[in-house]
Amino acid sequence: MFRKIIIFTSLLILACSVSAQDAGVAFYADSDLPMILPRSTWDNSPSLNALLQWLPDNNLSPSDWQPVERIVVHYTATPNNDPVSAIARIQSIYRFHAVTNGWGDIGYNYLIDQQGRIYEGRFGGNGVRAAHAYNSKQKNNYNYGTIGISFLGIYDAVDINPAMYESASRLVGWLSATNNLDPLDLNKKSLIWNSDQLAFVSNFSGPVVLGHADIDKVKTDPGIVSLNKIRQSAAVYKEKYKNYIYKSSDSPRVYKISSGNRQAFETVGDYAASGGSYSLLAPVSQNQLNLFSESRFLRYADGSLLRAAGQSSVYLVESGKLRTFNVSAKEFAQLGFNFDLVREVDPNELKKYSLGAEIKFASSSRLITDGNKVYLTEKGKKRWVTSGGLFKILGYKWSKVSKINSAEILSFLDGDPVLYPDKTLIREKNSPAVYLIKGGKKYEFVSAQSFEQMGYKWNKIIVGENNELLVYAYGGIAKHADGVLLRASDSPNVYLVKNGDLESIDGATFKKSIGRNPFLSRPQAQLRFRLSRPASLRQFRQFPAQLLFFPQRLRQALPRK
Repeated sequence: MFRKIIIFTSLLILACSVSAQDAGVAFYADSDLPMILPRSTWDNSPSLNALLQWLPDNNLSPSDWQPVERIVVHYTATPNNDPVSAIARIQSIYRFHAVTNGWGDIGYNYLIDQQGRIYEGRFGGNGVRAAHAYNSKQKNNYNYGTIGISFLGIYDAVDINPAMYESASRLVGWLSATNNLDPLDLNKKSLIWNSDQLAFVSNFSGPVVLGHADIDKVKTDPGIVSLNKIRQSAAVYKEKYKNYIYKSSDSPRVYKISSGNRQAFETVGDYAASGGSYSLLAPVSQNQLNLFSESRFLRYADGSLLRAAGQSSVYLVESGKLRTFNVSAKEFAQLGFNFDLVREVDPNELKKYSLGAEIKFASSSRLITDGNKVYLTEKGKKRWVTSGGLFKILGYKWSKVSKINSAEILSFLDGDPVLYPDKTLIREKNSPAVYLIKGGKKYEFVSAQSFEQMGYKWNKIIVGENNELLVYAYGGIAKHADGVLLRASDSPNVYLVKNGDLESIDGATFKKSIGRNPFLSRPQAQLRFRLSRPASLRQFRQFPAQLLFFPQRLRQALPRK
């Protein structure tokens, strides 16, 4: 269920005093912290609430919450002399992003208006995946692990005003302090999620605080805005904020925010008793505190390589657990891993995972079993031999199988299952469907007639275990060899199999081919090829005696023009 929006009419009435200095910039006077107006400031009606159709999911892999590594600055490309209010403009952007673009919510995490007011944007809080930075050419999704801040307006020719600079500096400074970022770092390396490879594999090196144009060259935002000016000021604020602890006006609880995570203590005394120290107990709104969470689990995708900052141990994320490597550098590479893809994370992040089995390198060309399954070891991994029938076909000997304990079996990474050789004919025990194995895929025979006319023998079919073929990708139907002529039984059209596709041929080509190519009529379902040219009905009516016939029920399988 979507959460209900509560309109906080008394948001700015806090126990702390709020300054109206700096050209209208709102901040907490006793701490210099930026004041962030809640989402409910603009998402303030049932009709607007209903537009929220995207909610972050912690159970996805990768999770929609990720540790923050960068801050990306944008502009909204809306009028600088806007005839509507900032709130109305944000509502318009929300409708455009959520409905027109189909993103289900506003794309930016924060927005700053021309009076320097800061608004909470995307639902989900700190570290949530937004929709502000995707490089479509490279298929790199920078929305994971970044915060998008956008200035209302367009700034290719004019600069933002001092109030906007001040608010941006405070906001970037506070987000840097709470996420352990260095806003002055111009060469931070990180791995970006690639939507083609479905993994954090794209290397990127650049500033922690950067513009949209820095990650996508077709973009121009934030225009002439001086990011260096924001970086310098933000670094000063970060130093000021970094040892703050926080409290709201309606609770004695205090909070420590570090590395994007919030820790709660019942009182200041409890915090001190835990060994904590601080420079200032800063009052802020509960809404601003709720941008962070104690329980939000920042999960990395299976296959991610992680290393705690300042430590040498590398971990593999597998099935939601961390597995340590007990291998040499050479073996690490032989297992198919790359040290350049190791992601450095805060040590506290690793504490959220349970530990899986240690990873060891399996010596090659051994047959091993734990008494349940048999494996072949190869390139440091174990490969499952899926059945006794396959074991026999491959010529393995049971006397060569070594029994080892389950713990050692678990320490070896899984490789691809051992497959049947190409041209194997196989069906499972409880299924009549017959398949041809080729290139690691299974190809289905759609009729007994096609099986026989392709020259296959029934006594060559292997009966495999039930579900054994689940490890094979479906390749489609078993097709005829190139050069074979085909015709459906209820159609005069004739086709030549060429490069795995059907090519409609003319009369002259047919006459040349008929003396040297086998000519087979096929059920329509077997003609599941791509049709490259249309055929003329008249061209083939003079050759009816040359054709064989197949059931009409399979007509719909013919490719369309």
